[in-house]
Amino acid sequence: MERLGGNFFDTDTKKWTKKNTGHPTYKNGFIRLYYRLIKQITNTCMNDQKDKLWPILQKLGVTIRA
Repeated sequence: MERLGGNFFDTDTKKWTKKNTGHPTYKNGFIRLYYRLIKQITNTCMNDQKDKLWPILQKLGVTIRA
């Protein structure tokens, strides 16, 4: 967990750092890269929005067989 959550991304400067300065533009790396995407996919599935789900999965290279 330390490796996943130990890096921060500053959305203003577009740079990564290991220290959180507390600035509002610093976002946790795990949340920025993984959690938001997982949450978006989950919400899309739960709201039965297949038209939005398939493009997301295609961008990720995920294939689902029927």
